[in-house]
Amino acid sequence: MGSIVRGFISEIASVFEELNRASSSYIVNPCILFYSSITLAIIASFSSNTIALLIILCFTIALSLVLKVYKRIVKPLILVLVLGIITGLPLLVTGRSYIDTISVLGSINPSWAGIYSFTTIVLRLLAAATPMLVSIAYIGCYNIHRSLGVLGFLRKISFMIMLFLTILPRLLRILFMLLIAREARVMTKSKRFSWSVLTSSVGDLLLTSTHISQEIVFAFKARSFGEYPRYKTYLLQRDYLFVTIVSIVVTTCLLVELFGFIKIG
Repeated sequence: MGSIVRGFISEIASVFEELNRASSSYIVNPCILFYSSITLAIIASFSSNTIALLIILCFTIALSLVLKVYKRIVKPLILVLVLGIITGLPLLVTGRSYIDTISVLGSINPSWAGIYSFTTIVLRLLAAATPMLVSIAYIGCYNIHRSLGVLGFLRKISFMIMLFLTILPRLLRILFMLLIAREARVMTKSKRFSWSVLTSSVGDLLLTSTHISQEIVFAFKARSFGEYPRYKTYLLQRDYLFVTIVSIVVTTCLLVELFGFIKIG
C-alpha cells in the first residue's frame, strides 16, 4: 500500500476517533458547556488585557483537568502556540506595539512594548482556542449540532452540521477510491507529485460532495414537514453551579478589561 493511501487511512482513523468520542453521562450539560465556551472564546478574542486572558486560560485549563480531557487538547494547543509565536515574532523583533508598514520589519529594536504585544497576541490565541478545544474534546462533534439545535434561530446551522456529518463517511469512501486509483498510476515517490495527486483529488471530491448533498437534502425535505429538528436540554443542580462559576469568570474578565489594570504605552 502506497504512502499516500496509508497516511490517508491513518489520519481518517484519528479523525473518526475524535468524532465518535461521546458519553451518555456528562459532568456538565453539553449545551451549557458549548455556549459557555463560545462566550469565553469571544471575550478572549477581543480582549487586550493580559490579566483577563490569563484568567480565561487558567480557568479552561482547570476545566480540562476536571473533565479529564487535558491529554486530548495538548497537540492542538502546541500548534496554536507555534502559530502564535510565528504571528507575533515581528512585534518581538521590531519592538513595536503594532506594525502599520512593511518597512519597519527591516529594523531590529527589541523593547518592553514589543515584548508586551508579543505576549498579548500569544495569550489571546491560546485563551481563545482553549475553551472551544475543551468543549469539543468533551462533548464530541456529533453533539455540537444538538447544542445548536436548542436555540430556534440556530436550527438551520444545526441541520447543516448534521448534514455534513451524515455525508462525511460516504465522501471519505469516494476519496479513498480516488487515491487508490491515482496512486496505482504513480511511478515515482516524489513528494511534489504526491501533492499534485492530492490536490487533483480535491476538485473531484468537491463536485461529488455537491451532488451528494443535494440528493440528501431533497430526500430529507421529501420525508419531513419542512421544519428543522428540535432538541431539548435539561439542567441539573451542578449545571447551575457551572453557569454561576462561568458568570463570575466572565464578569471578572469584563471588569478587568474595563478598568485596564495593566496598560503599557
